[in-house]
Amino acid sequence: MKYLALDTNIYLDMVVSRNKSHKSDSYNQMQKLLDYGEIRLLVPAVIITEVKRHLDQEIEKIYNELRRIKKSVEGLYWINNVEEMRAFTTSIPAVKTGIKQLHTMFETNKNQYISDAHELFNKLFGHENVIILEETQNILHRANRRKLHKQRPFHYNEPDKDSIADAVIIETLINIKDYNDFVNFNPDDQLFFISRNTEDFSDKQQKYELHSDIKETLGLFDLADRFNYRIHFTKTLLEDFKDEIEHAGVLEELEQEREWELYEELKYEEIARNREAGGLISLSANWDEIICEHPEVYKMMEFFNECKENLFSNFERFSEEYFDIMETIGGLSLGNAQSAINNFNNIEAGTLNINANLEVMQDDILDLFRDRISIDPEDFDSEEMWKCEEVFDFNENLLEFEDFDNNNFRVYVQGELNPEDGGSDTIEIKSVDNIRNGYDSGYGSIEVIYGYLNFGIDGEPTDGLKHDFNLHLENILEACEEIYYHINNQIDKEKTTLNYLKTSMGL
Repeated sequence: MKYLALDTNIYLDMVVSRNKSHKSDSYNQMQKLLDYGEIRLLVPAVIITEVKRHLDQEIEKIYNELRRIKKSVEGLYWINNVEEMRAFTTSIPAVKTGIKQLHTMFETNKNQYISDAHELFNKLFGHENVIILEETQNILHRANRRKLHKQRPFHYNEPDKDSIADAVIIETLINIKDYNDFVNFNPDDQLFFISRNTEDFSDKQQKYELHSDIKETLGLFDLADRFNYRIHFTKTLLEDFKDEIEHAGVLEELEQEREWELYEELKYEEIARNREAGGLISLSANWDEIICEHPEVYKMMEFFNECKENLFSNFERFSEEYFDIMETIGGLSLGNAQSAINNFNNIEAGTLNINANLEVMQDDILDLFRDRISIDPEDFDSEEMWKCEEVFDFNENLLEFEDFDNNNFRVYVQGELNPEDGGSDTIEIKSVDNIRNGYDSGYGSIEVIYGYLNFGIDGEPTDGLKHDFNLHLENILEACEEIYYHINNQIDKEKTTLNYLKTSMGL
């Protein structure tokens, strides 16, 4: 028996045309292959969760891109030349109309697209020849052990990257014998795992080979000869499942699709050569890291952390002064307590009473401090109130600040990078502001322009565009600064009150 397992990205490619070398026919071909019954599809349960979560995001991304293109087209203008303008004004209405119609169609049907996609996968995952593999405690333990030791799919140089789902997927497949109650994985059976996630699963030098971290584990489980790693869906079916797809009647379809895949692969290789010749960053480069290291992004994160550290320091100084004076009041002698109250009454007549009972006077002074100072440091945990990532992170809140009235301010990232020759992506940096009622939340953006370079048949460059970054971070920095000052002023106000009481009493 042949068992097939697909990574999340392969399932998403069946519905959303993110990958030009992968056709939507793949879904129907998969259904026909399962209907014939000669193979079994293994699905780690976490993949179902990942697919459902990413489906909405991918469809929303198409809508946002159409909205961006529509806005760009509406803002187009041309060279102020009579002949040029005549050609422009003749052509542009059709372009605007076409984009507007696409945008309207997608906007009208977006919810239906999402619903239909979920229904398709519910049908696929519910097929009688699909086996859902729920993660066990053993698998979760082993996945977290990979994280601890930074074994693939985790990386030493990216400690904050969230790869736990990928680790659960690979550990589920490696531990396939744990599921023998309903998988029946025999010594002569073969398991084929297809994924386009070469960054996390593949060998660094040979992308068609599994990383040694994973190979080593397969060897320990005596699976090295039965676990087959692939990165192309159609090619795998044609080469490794030829008899099965022929029996299922999809051989001709897949052969045509493979021709298209080969064309796209050659085109991609040509693009890679052109970009290298023009000094452009490779599309396969770690663009996340490139953005993290951009001077303006680095400076923004430096500012966020500086605000956090300054709040920590100011609150710590206030806390020390507060606890010191509380300790001082608790250690006053009868004469010193009477003197302190007398000093204060000279400024605020009749506020406190002098008597011969030391404990009563101490309690009265402590109550005065507690009444006038609204922040008791014991009630607040600064590390929970003010959080900030050290470096820019696409998957986390960049910053979370809370004031002393339990209102919060949060900065987060929205968007993904899908490098494409001649394309661009926009990462939005948004904020949720429950502190400054009536104020607009801060907003920032990072536009990544990937650039391109084309060559003619004579080997000379014909046209191109250099990769670039357009960053608009001023608004989000300003919003963070205002929140910082708001919280800092709350602390300073309490420090002023504390110093007034101390000075007035001569403590």
